[in-house]
Amino acid sequence: MREDWVKATIDDVIHDSGIFKDGDWVESKDQDQNGEIRLIQLADIGDGIFLNKSERYLTKIKAQELKCTYLKEGDILVARMPYPLGRATIFPLKGDEKHVTVVDVAIIRLNNDLILQKYFLYIINSPISRKEIEKLQSGTTRKRISRKNLSTILFPIAPFPEQRAIVAKIEELFSKLDNGISNLNKAKEKLEIYRQAVLKKAFDGELTKEWRKENLIGDIENVISSSKSFKELCYANWRYERLSEVSDAIGGYAFKSNNFRKDNGEFQVVRIGNIRPGKLRLNESPVYINNIDESILSKYELKLKDVIITLTGTRKKRDYGYTTIVNKAKLLLNQRIAALRFNEKCLPEFFLYYSWTDNFKNQFFESETGNVGQGNVGMKAIRETIIPLPTIEEQLQIVSKIEEKLSVCDDIEKSLYESLKICDILRQSILRKAFEGKLLNELEIEACKKEFDWEPADKLLEKIKKLRLSK
Repeated sequence: MREDWVKATIDDVIHDSGIFKDGDWVESKDQDQNGEIRLIQLADIGDGIFLNKSERYLTKIKAQELKCTYLKEGDILVARMPYPLGRATIFPLKGDEKHVTVVDVAIIRLNNDLILQKYFLYIINSPISRKEIEKLQSGTTRKRISRKNLSTILFPIAPFPEQRAIVAKIEELFSKLDNGISNLNKAKEKLEIYRQAVLKKAFDGELTKEWRKENLIGDIENVISSSKSFKELCYANWRYERLSEVSDAIGGYAFKSNNFRKDNGEFQVVRIGNIRPGKLRLNESPVYINNIDESILSKYELKLKDVIITLTGTRKKRDYGYTTIVNKAKLLLNQRIAALRFNEKCLPEFFLYYSWTDNFKNQFFESETGNVGQGNVGMKAIRETIIPLPTIEEQLQIVSKIEEKLSVCDDIEKSLYESLKICDILRQSILRKAFEGKLLNELEIEACKKEFDWEPADKLLEKIKKLRLSK
Protein backbone atom coordinates (compact mmCIF):
# COMPACT_ATOMS: atom_id res chain seq x y z
CA MET A 1 0.00 0.00 0.00
CA ARG A 2 1.28 3.50 -0.83
CA GLU A 3 2.40 5.86 1.93
CA ASP A 4 -0.33 8.43 1.29
CA TRP A 5 -3.03 5.77 1.54
CA VAL A 6 -4.74 4.67 4.74
CA LYS A 7 -6.67 1.62 5.93
CA ALA A 8 -10.21 2.07 7.22
CA THR A 9 -13.27 0.06 8.22
CA ILE A 10 -16.68 0.44 6.57
CA ASP A 11 -17.88 2.46 9.58
CA ASP A 12 -14.93 4.85 9.14
CA VAL A 13 -16.00 5.85 5.63
CA ILE A 14 -19.76 6.20 6.15
CA HIS A 15 -21.41 9.53 6.81
CA ASP A 16 -23.79 9.77 9.75
CA SER A 17 -26.73 9.77 7.33
CA GLY A 18 -25.41 6.64 5.65
CA ILE A 19 -26.17 2.99 6.40
CA PHE A 20 -24.23 -0.13 7.23
CA LYS A 21 -26.70 -2.78 8.30
CA ASP A 22 -28.18 -6.13 7.38
CA GLY A 23 -31.30 -6.53 5.32
CA ASP A 24 -34.52 -7.67 6.95
CA TRP A 25 -35.77 -10.96 8.30
CA VAL A 26 -38.58 -11.63 5.84
CA GLU A 27 -40.01 -15.14 6.11
CA SER A 28 -42.05 -17.00 3.50
CA LYS A 29 -45.23 -16.30 5.44
CA ASP A 30 -44.53 -12.56 5.16
CA GLN A 31 -44.35 -12.63 1.36
CA ASP A 32 -47.14 -11.86 -1.08
CA GLN A 33 -46.65 -12.18 -4.84
CA ASN A 34 -49.26 -9.45 -5.31
CA GLY A 35 -47.35 -7.06 -3.06
CA GLU A 36 -45.81 -3.83 -4.32
CA ILE A 37 -42.46 -4.13 -2.48
CA ARG A 38 -39.86 -6.33 -4.17
CA LEU A 39 -37.64 -8.50 -1.98
CA ILE A 40 -34.07 -8.51 -3.31
CA GLN A 41 -32.38 -11.86 -2.62
CA LEU A 42 -28.93 -13.43 -2.62
CA ALA A 43 -29.58 -14.75 -6.14
CA ASP A 44 -29.76 -11.14 -7.37
CA ILE A 45 -26.25 -10.31 -6.22
CA GLY A 46 -23.46 -11.17 -8.62
CA ASP A 47 -19.76 -10.48 -8.40
CA GLY A 48 -19.85 -6.81 -9.36
CA ILE A 49 -23.12 -7.15 -11.26
CA PHE A 50 -26.80 -7.02 -10.31
CA LEU A 51 -28.32 -10.25 -11.67
CA ASN A 52 -31.98 -9.28 -11.24
CA LYS A 53 -33.19 -12.89 -10.90
CA SER A 54 -35.66 -12.96 -8.03
CA GLU A 55 -39.41 -12.49 -8.18
CA ARG A 56 -40.42 -12.25 -4.52
CA TYR A 57 -42.65 -9.54 -3.07
CA LEU A 58 -44.38 -8.33 0.08
CA THR A 59 -46.97 -5.69 0.72
CA LYS A 60 -46.09 -2.20 1.92
CA ILE A 61 -48.14 -2.79 5.06
CA LYS A 62 -46.05 -5.88 5.86
CA ALA A 63 -42.81 -4.01 5.12
CA GLN A 64 -43.86 -1.26 7.54
CA GLU A 65 -44.91 -3.83 10.13
CA LEU A 66 -41.48 -5.50 9.87
CA LYS A 67 -39.78 -2.06 9.95
CA CYS A 68 -37.89 -2.88 6.78
CA THR A 69 -35.04 -0.74 5.47
CA TYR A 70 -35.84 0.46 1.96
CA LEU A 71 -33.06 0.27 -0.60
CA LYS A 72 -31.93 3.25 -2.64
CA GLU A 73 -30.37 3.32 -6.07
CA GLY A 74 -26.60 3.27 -5.59
CA ASP A 75 -26.52 1.27 -2.35
CA ILE A 76 -23.72 -1.30 -2.21
CA LEU A 77 -25.12 -4.75 -1.43
CA VAL A 78 -22.79 -7.39 0.02
CA ALA A 79 -23.75 -11.07 0.05
CA ARG A 80 -22.86 -12.58 3.43
CA MET A 81 -23.27 -16.09 2.02
CA PRO A 82 -21.56 -17.77 -0.98
CA TYR A 83 -20.93 -18.10 -3.88
CA PRO A 84 -18.57 -16.34 -3.73
CA LEU A 85 -18.78 -15.18 -0.12
CA GLY A 86 -18.59 -11.40 0.21
CA ARG A 87 -19.44 -10.61 -3.43
CA ALA A 88 -20.83 -7.12 -3.85
CA THR A 89 -22.81 -5.13 -6.39
CA ILE A 90 -24.30 -1.68 -6.72
CA PHE A 91 -28.08 -1.66 -6.49
CA PRO A 92 -29.27 -0.15 -9.82
CA LEU A 93 -33.07 -0.02 -9.49
CA LYS A 94 -34.93 3.25 -9.17
CA GLY A 95 -37.90 4.04 -6.96
CA ASP A 96 -38.39 5.22 -3.38
CA GLU A 97 -39.72 2.65 -0.92
CA LYS A 98 -40.00 0.02 -3.63
CA HIS A 99 -37.31 -2.48 -2.61
CA VAL A 100 -36.03 -4.23 0.50
CA THR A 101 -33.52 -7.06 0.90
CA VAL A 102 -33.00 -10.20 2.96
CA VAL A 103 -31.06 -10.51 6.21
CA ASP A 104 -28.08 -12.28 4.59
CA VAL A 105 -27.32 -9.17 2.53
CA ALA A 106 -25.46 -6.24 4.07
CA ILE A 107 -26.42 -2.74 2.90
CA ILE A 108 -23.73 -0.05 2.60
CA ARG A 109 -24.85 3.51 1.88
CA LEU A 110 -21.79 5.77 2.03
CA ASN A 111 -23.59 9.12 1.70
CA ASN A 112 -20.41 11.16 1.39
CA ASP A 113 -18.52 12.80 -1.47
CA LEU A 114 -15.06 11.75 -0.30
CA ILE A 115 -15.17 8.02 -1.12
CA LEU A 116 -16.20 6.98 -4.62
CA GLN A 117 -18.95 4.40 -4.58
CA LYS A 118 -17.39 2.32 -7.39
CA TYR A 119 -13.97 2.53 -5.77
CA PHE A 120 -15.36 0.98 -2.61
CA LEU A 121 -17.26 -1.65 -4.61
CA TYR A 122 -14.07 -2.71 -6.37
CA ILE A 123 -12.24 -2.89 -3.02
CA ILE A 124 -14.83 -5.27 -1.59
CA ASN A 125 -14.67 -7.50 -4.68
CA SER A 126 -10.86 -7.53 -4.78
CA PRO A 127 -8.82 -10.64 -3.90
CA ILE A 128 -7.29 -8.70 -0.99
CA SER A 129 -10.69 -8.27 0.68
CA ARG A 130 -11.87 -11.78 -0.22
CA LYS A 131 -8.85 -13.17 1.60
CA GLU A 132 -9.76 -11.19 4.74
CA ILE A 133 -13.41 -12.27 4.46
CA GLU A 134 -12.33 -15.91 4.17
CA LYS A 135 -10.37 -15.59 7.43
CA LEU A 136 -13.50 -14.35 9.23
CA GLN A 137 -16.07 -16.76 7.77
CA SER A 138 -18.02 -19.14 9.96
CA GLY A 139 -20.30 -22.13 9.49
CA THR A 140 -19.74 -25.75 8.50
CA THR A 141 -22.06 -26.80 5.67
CA ARG A 142 -22.57 -23.28 4.30
CA LYS A 143 -20.08 -20.54 5.00
CA ARG A 144 -21.11 -17.02 5.92
CA ILE A 145 -19.64 -13.82 7.31
CA SER A 146 -21.45 -11.81 9.95
CA ARG A 147 -21.85 -8.07 9.55
CA LYS A 148 -19.95 -7.69 12.83
CA ASN A 149 -16.94 -9.50 11.34
CA LEU A 150 -17.30 -7.59 8.08
CA SER A 151 -17.10 -4.37 10.08
CA THR A 152 -13.63 -5.27 11.40
CA ILE A 153 -11.96 -5.54 7.96
CA LEU A 154 -9.56 -2.74 7.08
CA PHE A 155 -9.87 -1.59 3.46
CA PRO A 156 -7.18 0.45 1.61
CA ILE A 157 -8.33 4.03 0.93
CA ALA A 158 -6.53 6.17 -1.65
CA PRO A 159 -6.56 9.99 -2.05
CA PHE A 160 -9.66 11.11 -3.90
CA PRO A 161 -8.01 11.93 -7.30
CA GLU A 162 -6.34 8.50 -7.21
CA GLN A 163 -9.72 6.90 -6.52
CA ARG A 164 -11.02 8.53 -9.71
CA ALA A 165 -7.98 7.45 -11.72
CA ILE A 166 -8.07 3.89 -10.34
CA VAL A 167 -11.78 3.45 -11.12
CA ALA A 168 -11.27 4.85 -14.63
CA LYS A 169 -8.35 2.50 -15.31
CA ILE A 170 -10.13 -0.55 -13.85
CA GLU A 171 -13.14 0.15 -16.05
CA GLU A 172 -10.99 0.69 -19.13
CA LEU A 173 -9.22 -2.63 -18.58
CA PHE A 174 -12.46 -4.42 -17.63
CA SER A 175 -14.12 -3.09 -20.78
CA LYS A 176 -11.40 -4.70 -22.91
CA LEU A 177 -11.76 -7.93 -20.93
CA ASP A 178 -15.54 -7.86 -21.29
CA ASN A 179 -15.20 -7.42 -25.03
CA GLY A 180 -12.91 -10.44 -25.17
CA ILE A 181 -15.28 -12.47 -22.98
CA SER A 182 -18.21 -11.49 -25.19
CA ASN A 183 -16.35 -12.77 -28.26
CA LEU A 184 -15.47 -16.01 -26.47
CA ASN A 185 -19.11 -16.53 -25.44
CA LYS A 186 -20.27 -15.85 -29.01
CA ALA A 187 -17.82 -18.50 -30.16
CA LYS A 188 -19.31 -20.93 -27.60
CA GLU A 189 -22.80 -20.19 -28.92
CA LYS A 190 -21.67 -20.85 -32.50
CA LEU A 191 -20.05 -24.06 -31.34
CA GLU A 192 -23.35 -25.22 -29.83
CA ILE A 193 -25.17 -24.37 -33.07
CA TYR A 194 -22.58 -26.43 -34.96
CA ARG A 195 -23.07 -29.36 -32.55
CA GLN A 196 -26.80 -29.31 -33.14
CA ALA A 197 -26.23 -29.11 -36.89
CA VAL A 198 -23.98 -32.20 -36.72
CA LEU A 199 -26.63 -34.12 -34.76
CA LYS A 200 -29.40 -33.03 -37.11
CA LYS A 201 -27.46 -34.20 -40.14
CA ALA A 202 -26.62 -37.47 -38.40
CA PHE A 203 -30.26 -38.35 -37.74
CA ASP A 204 -31.47 -36.96 -41.06
CA GLY A 205 -29.18 -39.51 -42.67
CA GLU A 206 -26.87 -36.90 -44.21
CA LEU A 207 -23.65 -37.95 -42.45
CA THR A 208 -23.84 -41.49 -43.83
CA LYS A 209 -25.36 -40.94 -47.26
CA GLU A 210 -22.08 -41.73 -49.03
CA TRP A 211 -21.68 -44.86 -46.92
CA ARG A 212 -25.20 -45.95 -47.90
CA LYS A 213 -24.41 -45.50 -51.59
CA GLU A 214 -21.72 -48.11 -51.21
CA ASN A 215 -23.74 -50.36 -48.91
CA LEU A 216 -27.27 -50.39 -50.32
CA ILE A 217 -29.02 -53.61 -49.52
CA GLY A 218 -31.46 -55.06 -51.98
CA ASP A 219 -32.04 -55.40 -55.71
CA ILE A 220 -29.78 -52.84 -57.41
CA GLU A 221 -31.87 -52.90 -60.61
CA ASN A 222 -35.02 -52.14 -58.62
CA VAL A 223 -33.19 -49.36 -56.83
CA ILE A 224 -32.06 -47.80 -60.12
CA SER A 225 -35.54 -48.07 -61.68
CA SER A 226 -37.27 -46.90 -58.53
CA SER A 227 -39.29 -43.72 -58.76
CA LYS A 228 -38.48 -42.92 -55.13
CA SER A 229 -36.56 -39.74 -54.35
CA PHE A 230 -32.94 -40.04 -53.27
CA LYS A 231 -33.87 -39.16 -49.67
CA GLU A 232 -36.52 -41.91 -49.61
CA LEU A 233 -33.95 -44.28 -51.05
CA CYS A 234 -31.44 -43.29 -48.37
CA TYR A 235 -33.90 -44.28 -45.70
CA ALA A 236 -34.75 -47.64 -47.30
CA ASN A 237 -33.32 -49.53 -44.30
CA TRP A 238 -34.33 -47.04 -41.59
CA ARG A 239 -37.35 -47.65 -39.42
CA TYR A 240 -38.88 -45.99 -36.37
CA GLU A 241 -39.40 -47.88 -33.13
CA ARG A 242 -40.42 -47.20 -29.56
CA LEU A 243 -37.75 -47.37 -26.89
CA SER A 244 -39.69 -50.24 -25.32
CA GLU A 245 -38.91 -52.31 -28.45
CA VAL A 246 -35.16 -51.78 -28.30
CA SER A 247 -34.47 -51.48 -24.57
CA ASP A 248 -35.59 -52.27 -21.06
CA ALA A 249 -36.52 -49.09 -19.18
CA ILE A 250 -35.87 -49.21 -15.43
CA GLY A 251 -37.12 -46.64 -12.95
CA GLY A 252 -34.97 -45.69 -9.96
CA TYR A 253 -35.42 -46.75 -6.35
CA ALA A 254 -36.20 -44.43 -3.43
CA PHE A 255 -33.10 -45.10 -1.35
CA LYS A 256 -33.47 -43.66 2.14
CA SER A 257 -31.21 -40.69 2.72
CA ASN A 258 -30.67 -41.63 6.36
CA ASN A 259 -28.78 -44.69 5.07
CA PHE A 260 -26.41 -42.56 2.99
CA ARG A 261 -22.80 -42.14 4.00
CA LYS A 262 -20.43 -39.55 2.55
CA ASP A 263 -17.24 -41.54 2.80
CA ASN A 264 -16.38 -44.43 0.49
CA GLY A 265 -18.89 -47.24 0.67
CA GLU A 266 -19.45 -50.37 -1.37
CA PHE A 267 -22.00 -48.78 -3.74
CA GLN A 268 -22.43 -45.18 -4.85
CA VAL A 269 -26.00 -43.91 -5.34
CA VAL A 270 -26.34 -41.98 -8.61
CA ARG A 271 -28.56 -38.94 -8.05
CA ILE A 272 -29.95 -36.25 -10.36
CA GLY A 273 -27.11 -33.85 -9.59
CA ASN A 274 -24.56 -36.39 -10.80
CA ILE A 275 -25.91 -36.37 -14.35
CA ARG A 276 -25.21 -33.81 -17.06
CA PRO A 277 -25.40 -34.24 -20.86
CA GLY A 278 -22.75 -36.80 -21.71
CA LYS A 279 -21.18 -36.60 -18.25
CA LEU A 280 -21.46 -38.74 -15.14
CA ARG A 281 -20.11 -36.47 -12.39
CA LEU A 282 -19.59 -38.95 -9.59
CA ASN A 283 -17.53 -36.50 -7.53
CA GLU A 284 -20.52 -34.15 -7.24
CA SER A 285 -21.76 -34.56 -3.63
CA PRO A 286 -21.23 -38.35 -3.63
CA VAL A 287 -23.23 -40.59 -1.29
CA TYR A 288 -22.75 -44.29 -0.63
CA ILE A 289 -24.64 -47.26 0.78
CA ASN A 290 -23.43 -50.56 2.20
CA ASN A 291 -25.23 -53.85 2.83
CA ILE A 292 -27.79 -53.71 0.01
CA ASP A 293 -30.56 -56.29 -0.05
CA GLU A 294 -29.97 -58.72 -2.91
CA SER A 295 -33.45 -58.21 -4.40
CA ILE A 296 -32.85 -54.45 -4.62
CA LEU A 297 -29.32 -54.89 -5.89
CA SER A 298 -30.38 -57.22 -8.70
CA LYS A 299 -32.87 -54.67 -10.02
CA TYR A 300 -31.24 -51.29 -9.37
CA GLU A 301 -27.53 -51.89 -9.81
CA LEU A 302 -26.50 -50.15 -13.01
CA LYS A 303 -24.59 -51.98 -15.73
CA LEU A 304 -21.88 -50.67 -18.00
CA LYS A 305 -23.36 -49.06 -21.13
CA ASP A 306 -26.73 -48.33 -19.51
CA VAL A 307 -27.99 -44.93 -20.64
CA ILE A 308 -29.40 -42.95 -17.72
CA ILE A 309 -31.77 -39.99 -17.98
CA THR A 310 -33.04 -37.50 -15.38
CA LEU A 311 -36.83 -37.31 -15.11
CA THR A 312 -37.36 -34.34 -12.80
CA GLY A 313 -36.26 -30.71 -12.87
CA THR A 314 -37.33 -27.09 -13.05
CA ARG A 315 -40.30 -26.72 -15.36
CA LYS A 316 -39.37 -23.23 -16.51
CA LYS A 317 -35.66 -23.96 -17.13
CA ARG A 318 -36.24 -27.51 -18.39
CA ASP A 319 -32.99 -28.47 -16.71
CA TYR A 320 -33.59 -32.19 -16.95
CA GLY A 321 -33.86 -34.90 -19.59
CA TYR A 322 -30.07 -35.08 -19.29
CA THR A 323 -28.53 -38.31 -20.56
CA THR A 324 -25.19 -40.05 -20.19
CA ILE A 325 -23.70 -43.54 -20.37
CA VAL A 326 -22.69 -45.54 -17.32
CA ASN A 327 -18.95 -46.15 -17.40
CA LYS A 328 -18.31 -47.49 -13.91
CA ALA A 329 -19.40 -50.45 -11.79
CA LYS A 330 -20.90 -50.50 -8.30
CA LEU A 331 -23.49 -47.78 -9.00
CA LEU A 332 -27.12 -47.71 -7.85
CA LEU A 333 -30.04 -46.04 -9.64
CA ASN A 334 -31.82 -43.48 -7.46
CA GLN A 335 -35.42 -42.31 -7.81
CA ARG A 336 -36.47 -39.90 -10.60
CA ILE A 337 -33.78 -41.28 -12.89
CA ALA A 338 -34.40 -43.91 -15.56
CA ALA A 339 -31.95 -46.41 -16.97
CA LEU A 340 -32.25 -47.71 -20.53
CA ARG A 341 -30.63 -51.08 -21.17
CA PHE A 342 -30.46 -51.63 -24.94
CA ASN A 343 -30.78 -54.89 -26.85
CA GLU A 344 -28.96 -55.89 -30.03
CA LYS A 345 -31.13 -53.61 -32.18
CA CYS A 346 -29.71 -50.34 -30.89
CA LEU A 347 -26.29 -49.11 -29.79
CA PRO A 348 -26.37 -47.17 -26.48
CA GLU A 349 -24.11 -44.50 -28.02
CA PHE A 350 -26.49 -44.09 -30.97
CA PHE A 351 -29.39 -43.37 -28.64
CA LEU A 352 -27.25 -41.12 -26.43
CA TYR A 353 -26.49 -38.80 -29.34
CA TYR A 354 -30.09 -38.89 -30.53
CA SER A 355 -31.22 -37.86 -27.04
CA TRP A 356 -29.34 -34.57 -27.48
CA THR A 357 -31.37 -33.58 -30.56
CA ASP A 358 -34.36 -31.25 -30.64
CA ASN A 359 -36.50 -34.11 -31.98
CA PHE A 360 -35.94 -36.16 -28.84
CA LYS A 361 -36.30 -33.17 -26.50
CA ASN A 362 -39.61 -32.19 -28.10
CA GLN A 363 -40.98 -35.70 -27.51
CA PHE A 364 -39.61 -35.78 -23.98
CA PHE A 365 -41.11 -32.48 -22.85
CA GLU A 366 -44.45 -33.13 -24.58
CA SER A 367 -45.03 -35.66 -21.80
CA GLU A 368 -44.10 -33.22 -19.01
CA THR A 369 -46.40 -33.08 -16.00
CA GLY A 370 -46.13 -31.32 -12.65
CA ASN A 371 -46.91 -27.99 -11.06
CA VAL A 372 -45.69 -24.53 -12.08
CA GLY A 373 -42.28 -25.02 -10.44
CA GLN A 374 -41.39 -28.68 -10.94
CA GLY A 375 -41.58 -30.71 -14.13
CA ASN A 376 -41.71 -34.51 -14.36
CA VAL A 377 -41.66 -37.10 -17.13
CA GLY A 378 -42.91 -40.60 -16.34
CA MET A 379 -41.58 -44.03 -17.24
CA LYS A 380 -44.48 -44.75 -19.60
CA ALA A 381 -43.60 -41.70 -21.68
CA ILE A 382 -39.96 -42.82 -21.84
CA ARG A 383 -40.91 -46.30 -23.04
CA GLU A 384 -43.20 -44.87 -25.75
CA THR A 385 -40.61 -42.44 -27.12
CA ILE A 386 -40.01 -43.10 -30.81
CA ILE A 387 -36.49 -43.13 -32.22
CA PRO A 388 -35.09 -43.55 -35.77
CA LEU A 389 -33.35 -46.89 -36.21
CA PRO A 390 -31.02 -47.71 -39.09
CA THR A 391 -29.10 -50.98 -39.22
CA ILE A 392 -26.46 -51.66 -36.57
CA GLU A 393 -23.80 -51.25 -39.28
CA GLU A 394 -25.07 -47.77 -40.10
CA GLN A 395 -25.47 -46.90 -36.41
CA LEU A 396 -21.76 -47.66 -35.98
CA GLN A 397 -20.97 -45.36 -38.90
CA ILE A 398 -23.16 -42.57 -37.49
CA VAL A 399 -21.64 -42.82 -34.01
CA SER A 400 -18.14 -42.78 -35.48
CA LYS A 401 -18.80 -39.70 -37.61
CA ILE A 402 -20.52 -37.83 -34.77
CA GLU A 403 -17.63 -38.54 -32.41
CA GLU A 404 -15.11 -37.46 -35.02
CA LYS A 405 -16.82 -34.09 -35.47
CA LEU A 406 -17.76 -33.50 -31.84
CA SER A 407 -14.23 -34.26 -30.64
CA VAL A 408 -13.10 -31.21 -32.61
CA CYS A 409 -15.84 -29.20 -30.89
CA ASP A 410 -14.68 -30.50 -27.51
CA ASP A 411 -11.11 -29.38 -28.19
CA ILE A 412 -12.28 -25.92 -29.22
CA GLU A 413 -14.60 -25.69 -26.21
CA LYS A 414 -11.74 -26.64 -23.88
CA SER A 415 -9.62 -23.89 -25.39
CA LEU A 416 -12.47 -21.37 -24.97
CA TYR A 417 -12.98 -22.47 -21.37
CA GLU A 418 -9.27 -21.99 -20.62
CA SER A 419 -9.38 -18.54 -22.20
CA LEU A 420 -12.38 -17.57 -20.06
CA LYS A 421 -10.52 -18.77 -16.96
CA ILE A 422 -7.55 -16.60 -17.93
CA CYS A 423 -9.91 -13.61 -18.28
CA ASP A 424 -11.17 -14.19 -14.74
CA ILE A 425 -7.60 -14.45 -13.45
CA LEU A 426 -6.71 -11.20 -15.24
CA ARG A 427 -9.73 -9.46 -13.71
CA GLN A 428 -8.64 -10.49 -10.23
CA SER A 429 -5.05 -9.47 -11.00
CA ILE A 430 -6.24 -5.99 -12.03
CA LEU A 431 -8.13 -5.58 -8.75
CA ARG A 432 -5.22 -6.85 -6.70
CA LYS A 433 -2.79 -4.41 -8.31
CA ALA A 434 -5.29 -1.57 -7.96
CA PHE A 435 -5.52 -1.89 -4.18
CA GLU A 436 -1.87 -2.65 -3.65
CA GLY A 437 -1.24 0.77 -5.20
CA LYS A 438 0.43 -0.72 -8.29
CA LEU A 439 -2.16 -0.18 -11.03
CA LEU A 440 -1.30 3.45 -11.79
CA ASN A 441 2.13 4.22 -13.19
CA GLU A 442 4.32 7.05 -11.87
CA LEU A 443 3.15 9.56 -14.47
CA GLU A 444 -0.52 8.82 -13.64
CA ILE A 445 0.17 9.21 -9.90
CA GLU A 446 1.98 12.52 -10.48
CA ALA A 447 -0.99 13.74 -12.52
CA CYS A 448 -3.30 12.84 -9.60
CA LYS A 449 -1.14 14.84 -7.19
CA LYS A 450 -1.57 17.93 -9.36
CA GLU A 451 -5.37 17.75 -9.07
CA PHE A 452 -6.92 20.56 -7.05
CA ASP A 453 -8.55 18.18 -4.56
CA TRP A 454 -5.53 15.94 -3.89
CA GLU A 455 -4.65 15.31 -0.27
CA PRO A 456 -3.46 12.25 1.68
CA ALA A 457 -6.16 9.72 2.47
CA ASP A 458 -5.90 10.25 6.23
CA LYS A 459 -7.17 13.81 5.65
CA LEU A 460 -10.25 12.35 3.91
CA LEU A 461 -11.02 10.25 6.97
CA GLU A 462 -10.64 13.27 9.24
CA LYS A 463 -13.13 15.18 7.09
CA ILE A 464 -15.64 12.30 7.19
CA LYS A 465 -15.24 12.08 10.96
CA LYS A 466 -15.82 15.83 11.35
CA LEU A 467 -18.93 15.59 9.17
CA ARG A 468 -20.27 12.86 11.47
CA LEU A 469 -19.52 14.87 14.60
CA SER A 470 -21.15 17.98 13.18
CA LYS A 471 -24.50 16.23 12.77
